[in-house]
Amino acid sequence: MKSEGGMKIRPVDTIQPVVKKPTWVRVRPRVFGSSLRKKPWKQFFQGVLVGILVVLLCGSVFVWQGLGGEKGDLIRLLLASNGHYLILFQNNTELRPTGGFIGSFAEVELRHGLLKDYQFETNIYKRDKKLTAQKCLPLPSPMKEIWPNGCGTMRDSNWAVDFSQAAAEIEGYYLQEGGGEVDGVIAIDASFFVDLLRIIGPIELPQYQMMLNPENFLKETQYYVEKEYFEDPQGALINEPKTILKDMFPIVLQRIKNPKVWSLVIKTTLKNLREKHILLNFKEPWLSQIVEKYDWGGRVKTTDGDYLYLNNANLGGQKSSLNVKQKVSFTVRLGSNGTLLHTLSLRRTHQGNGLWPDGINQNYTRILVPKGSLLVSTQGIERVDLSEESGKTVFGFWSTVAPKETKTFTIVYQTPPLPLYHLLVQKQPGAEPNQFLFYLQTDTRQWRWEGLIDEDRLISVDLTSS
Repeated sequence: MKSEGGMKIRPVDTIQPVVKKPTWVRVRPRVFGSSLRKKPWKQFFQGVLVGILVVLLCGSVFVWQGLGGEKGDLIRLLLASNGHYLILFQNNTELRPTGGFIGSFAEVELRHGLLKDYQFETNIYKRDKKLTAQKCLPLPSPMKEIWPNGCGTMRDSNWAVDFSQAAAEIEGYYLQEGGGEVDGVIAIDASFFVDLLRIIGPIELPQYQMMLNPENFLKETQYYVEKEYFEDPQGALINEPKTILKDMFPIVLQRIKNPKVWSLVIKTTLKNLREKHILLNFKEPWLSQIVEKYDWGGRVKTTDGDYLYLNNANLGGQKSSLNVKQKVSFTVRLGSNGTLLHTLSLRRTHQGNGLWPDGINQNYTRILVPKGSLLVSTQGIERVDLSEESGKTVFGFWSTVAPKETKTFTIVYQTPPLPLYHLLVQKQPGAEPNQFLFYLQTDTRQWRWEGLIDEDRLISVDLTSS
């Protein structure tokens, strides 16, 4: 069986998952019954983007071309990018299906791997408003429940769980809102830029009385963009709070040009690609092959085994997503006729204080499971919406939690027999890692695996071992 670029781990009593992507984990059976062991960051995005492109595409080209493996392919992909690309800046403090709310974006032009031109969109709401004045495109049903009179816009267009599908829909809105055709779509969230700040160091902006670092970046910039800027009557009139970019950009660019940080920038970029804080989608087949080789494209994968993908969408829940911690318990019972009964329990704890920009985490969860799965029962869930997406059966439900509140949502479903058992668990872009506890049970034996879902993982179980 294809290892999906990961590795197999020999059966051991206590498994420590090795961070590869996606990771193969083989687990040993036990005798059943025995003891079982944050919109504001968008300005920074815009400045850093250009700096990264300058560094990656203009420096040490001949050295990088000699690199092999994942790192070498990333460099070759960047150098071969030739055309216009739409860059999405997603705020994962307001989590959406492909990584976060689209608060801002840029269109960049690359020629032979060099940055030729770029244009940043400083207010996505202005474009959206022009579109809704002309026509009202339908919103997805869960969004319609929150905004009954709302219309589809670019800022809400990343609803599809599969990024290749979402990228096409985003580009469609971009064209309708006055943009041009692009050769690819790239999505980046705030976690990546917090990691970059750890490399380039704090940024001082005395004119704003700010010293930005990884610890305060989201909080400080968010307050300035959404509150402080508009306290100035002139700022409210102009309605362009992202002018801070003009002052931040030269500092970021100068820092990232330093050859001493290039290696760390590449390493951090690869880490964020694996953890889905960066997603890539290219129309050029050769570039797409590299993306697919390393699973950098945010696709919903196909598998001949069991499958699970939890995808959350914060809909009107303020910037609360990173304050919610999730723990997943997943038990699969193998029946004598080969059928599989699954019990999934999602425990969500809101650790925030409810003060702005935090709030009630108004959240819609979609669980993607093998096609043909049948819902058996639920607990803690008022309503389940049944649908299909990307070749999977989808169970959708509201999983809202208030600050300092913990709720558990349980769903039981059945899938057809499988010739061999292995479980592919996909991580949502932009999300923090989930604690994951997995059991596979028969009448006489039980297998167990516990670890973090910080990237896609493939858990393999040898049903013949003793």
